This record gives sequence, structure tokens and C-alpha cells, in this order.
Amino acid sequence: AAHQMRTPLTGLRMQTDLALMESDPAQIHRSLQQISQSAERASHLINQLLSLARAEASYEKIYAVEQVDLEALLRPMLTDFVPRALQKGIDFGLETTDQPLLIDGNPVLLGELLKNLIDNALKYTPVGGCVTVRTIATEKAIVEVEDTGVGIPEADRERVFERFYRVLGSAESGSGLGLPIVREIAELHRAKVSLSPNPAGQGTIVQVVFPFSRTEPPPPALPGPMARNQFPPA
Repeated sequence: AAHQMRTPLTGLRMQTDLALMESDPAQIHRSLQQISQSAERASHLINQLLSLARAEASYEKIYAVEQVDLEALLRPMLTDFVPRALQKGIDFGLETTDQPLLIDGNPVLLGELLKNLIDNALKYTPVGGCVTVRTIATEKAIVEVEDTGVGIPEADRERVFERFYRVLGSAESGSGLGLPIVREIAELHRAKVSLSPNPAGQGTIVQVVFPFSRTEPPPPALPGPMARNQFPPA
């Protein structure tokens, strides 16, 4: 963690020193853009470290459990990612059961799990790609995030859940904490995370399978695929 923090902070110092030495407005502007990007990476890393610490905190595990509707949690969250999807020209959509998907859990931690899945999918999907968030009701409550990104080689599908591990060959910057946070939070909720290649031929499907709430009978499974809602609506 200390090494991960030093990298963007060292970059910030170097870029600031260079900007202070410049007199050309164009060069100063470019340095400021690089400073902004480094600050954003540092902020993202700090937020992920805090999420991981929160997931490991014993008081969260013991006391902060309530009935949570995964569908109600997802819908407003997806709108927060729309600007990023639009910026990259990504077809961003939601397929739901259109009924409550109730589990027992911590809404803050579940929000972190979902945000990390969507963030990863948008980050590693190229311009013009497709990202779909999907909920499924069987005997379990299932959330899937499907992308048409770079994909994860089979040999790395277990290792990507190790902290700070990153797949070689990706041009995207990252901390290697997104999927470890997802697994940590999933295990707290008695859920299982799996990765599989996208059957469309490119990309990955991440699936998280939760047990339904113990205080509410699971809804009946709905036959057939659900309609896909695009964000923003067409």
C-alpha cells in the first residue's frame, strides 16, 4: 500500500516542480493536466484502500446488516457512471428482473462492491464497446456485469483477486484493488464471485451470487431474457 501511494505522490511532486520551472503557458497547461490526472489516481487509490479497510472492520461485519434491495441500490448508482460511458462512447445498459431483489447485507459495502465492478468494466472496455449490468432471480439473487473489454486470461482469473495484482499488457492504470475489494465484501455477505469469458467473443462477465434475505421468501424466477434499459435512455 505504501508503494502504491508513493508512486502518484512522487509523480505529483515532479510535475509540480516542472510546472513551476515553465514559462510557456501551453507547457504549464499540460503539466497541470498531468497533475490533475495524478491527483485523481491518488484519490481513487485512497478511496479503494478505505473501502478495503471498511470491509475488514469488525464493527461493520457485526452490526451494520439490514435487508437491502439490490435493484433499488443499482438504479441510481448507474446514472453516476453515465458521463464516463458517454465520454468513451460505450453502450451502457441495465437488464433487471423488475422486482425487488432482497438480500441481507450492508448497503454501504454492497454499494462499494457494485461500484468497483462497474468501474472496472468501464475502465477496461475500449471506446465504442458495451457494458451491461444485469440482475437475475433464481434460487439465488445474482448480479452480473458484462463487458466487451480486454478480457482476463484464464491463468489470471484467480490471481486478479490478490491485492495489487494487475494483468500484464493492459494500457489502463489501476491499483489492483478493485476485484479484491469485491471478493472481500462478497464473502462478508455469504456470496460467491466468479469470472468467465464473454460468450460474445470479447470481454468478461463477472457474476456475484447472493443468498436471498432470510426474512423474505425469494421471488419466482422469471422466464426468458429481460429488456435492456440503456443509460441514458435512447
